Amino acid sequence: MAGVGKTELALQYALYHKNKCTYTGGICWIEVGERDVDQQLLDFAESQLKFKFPDDWDLTKRLDHFWSYWPPLGDVLIIFDNVKNYEEINKCLPPQEQRFKVLITTRNQNLAESLDPLSLEVLDEEPAVELLTSFRGKSLSKDEEEVAKSICDWLGYLPLGLELVGRFLKVKSKLKLSQLMDKLQEQRLEHKALKKRSSESDQGLLDAFEIIWDELDNLGQQIGVFLSLFALAPINWELVIESLEDEKEKEEWDDAKDEKLVSLSLIKETESDSYQLHQLVREYFRYKLKQMPDAEIIKNNFCKIMVEQSKYISDTIDQERIFDTLTKKQLEQIEPLIPHLEELARNTRKNEFLENYLEIQELISLFTGIGKFYQGKTYFNTAEYWYKKCIESIYSNKQQDLTNCLINLGELYEVNGKYQKAEDLYKQALRQTEYFIKQDNILKAKVDIIQNNPVGLYEIIEQDKEAENLYQQAKKSLLQVGIIQNNIAEIYENYGQDKKAENLYNKVLFLRKKLLGYQHLDVAIIHNNLANIYCYQMKYKEAEKHYQQALEGYKPSLGSEHPHVATTLCNLANMYCIQKKYKESEELHLQALKLRKSLLGEQHRHVAISLKKIGYLYYNQGKIEQAESQYLEALKLTKEFLGNRPHELKIILDNLAYLYQIQGKIEKSRLCERLAKILDNLAYLSQIQGKIEKSRLCQWLVEIDKKLDEILSKNE
Repeated sequence: MAGVGKTELALQYALYHKNKCTYTGGICWIEVGERDVDQQLLDFAESQLKFKFPDDWDLTKRLDHFWSYWPPLGDVLIIFDNVKNYEEINKCLPPQEQRFKVLITTRNQNLAESLDPLSLEVLDEEPAVELLTSFRGKSLSKDEEEVAKSICDWLGYLPLGLELVGRFLKVKSKLKLSQLMDKLQEQRLEHKALKKRSSESDQGLLDAFEIIWDELDNLGQQIGVFLSLFALAPINWELVIESLEDEKEKEEWDDAKDEKLVSLSLIKETESDSYQLHQLVREYFRYKLKQMPDAEIIKNNFCKIMVEQSKYISDTIDQERIFDTLTKKQLEQIEPLIPHLEELARNTRKNEFLENYLEIQELISLFTGIGKFYQGKTYFNTAEYWYKKCIESIYSNKQQDLTNCLINLGELYEVNGKYQKAEDLYKQALRQTEYFIKQDNILKAKVDIIQNNPVGLYEIIEQDKEAENLYQQAKKSLLQVGIIQNNIAEIYENYGQDKKAENLYNKVLFLRKKLLGYQHLDVAIIHNNLANIYCYQMKYKEAEKHYQQALEGYKPSLGSEHPHVATTLCNLANMYCIQKKYKESEELHLQALKLRKSLLGEQHRHVAISLKKIGYLYYNQGKIEQAESQYLEALKLTKEFLGNRPHELKIILDNLAYLYQIQGKIEKSRLCERLAKILDNLAYLSQIQGKIEKSRLCQWLVEIDKKLDEILSKNE
């Protein structure tokens, strides 16, 4: 790649060995591409070695004579700088004699692989900062050092960029690093710090990249600028060629990628079939994109691909109703896409070059897909950020999709234990949905028919296509109402208002069975929720029936290995524990734990929930040491989610406190009680985070974290 220092390293090598007199036979430097290689060799022969060639000799004869009669004074070093392909130097290589040494610099990886290569990479952070600041010759303050690191990072640790900026800082000795950083981010590659300055530098950054640009054909240039739209992260090649319909065109892109971009070190393979651009190469390709006549088409194609990916993420999570239980397999599929989706999302919001390329519906899909990914990964604060951005974009355009976005944010707050915030959003969403239904008299009439006499509507649909469309619209609206009602029922359940929750669950269950059939996933989820209510009410036969119906309902769409299956098994096991059916309970709990570890990974909060419930099971059986072991393991996991789930941690500490008390470990018991009380307050404070200083909240979390480590370390 341009700018990593190939020529400079070769030059320093030549100067070093010239001073050491290593090559007593001479050192010859050839600039490949500047002039004919053979002519440069003959010029060297005449000027340095005083050769005289007869005028009637052709080039081949002169070169043969030159190599044959090179003065036998010792080893000879021939340097061919910036070789693009082997044919450029093939006829000009010295004879294969021991004393002739050849050093070649090239960006062509295919050529390098046929030689004995020394690959040059960009610098690490520490030497990069040292190079950048060496031109000023003075030490940096701590704040300046951090800014210097940011500048090096922006330059991608490329030696040429670092040298150019360093020399600029030497001239502008009074310029603050922070001011330079701001200007670099604003003016990008066109900032004067990155340009050639008389004899101090052979070329500026743009000059260096222009040389490579000219080596690319039209397709290579097109692929380069397209890749520049992605984030600075590995890019799966299948994603790049997804929009190409013709197999021949895909093959052409693949060939151009390997033969041009990879071979010239413009992109680097990071893993199997994934590639990444260097930061400044990406900047350069974006710079060239502005000058391309089909730039609009390229940008639109990129946006189209990314929106499709965001829909894929959102649909995957919606279809399986996954809110905080993305499996390891799903994460492997989705996670590589997220940096690129975020890059597009940022560029559509910051007045950047991709602003206004997305319709409102596409923006919603983009923000929602990112938000649901982070929610599925339990990064609740990040998910909240994207959901709020989604709502902001809709408010300004008065779209009906506001309802879905309110539901998404509400579900995030609910799973995060912020029940009041969740309830407020659900009720707002319900009002919104009911308002849209009432605005359309025909739609409202069809909704009423579905609710009161679905059979009558089916008879109309068979004879009327328009009635079918209205039915689907009414069905969609009613299912959305059902989602909200289910979520409100979950809030009632958490508040201990079991009767209210039961009534709403039954209402939703009836409607979903009518609209979706008895074997649908959403019906199975309602069975699980309703079973929980019956369990609290000690209606164990009813609860068991609904748990079993839930497990049967999962099979058609999810199979037997899914986080939902594990959740229902865990709930059923908990009910058996209450009924003192300990053997059945333990069997199901261990099955659920195994499933969760397999699907979600061992460091997931749902694994901690299983451990906590198994601890409760062992406690009820009088297996105190086993119970303590499970609770401590659950504590270790749950403390990782301390900021988001203080109430879950409090339950574990309450149980541990009691266990320690009955074992006579009074000091440990009191410590657990004290922390549980603090967490009880923290659970409330997390509901009103905006009303207290964030720094104070973080400080308390740090202190609690230290105390939790103390508890865990004493038990190791």
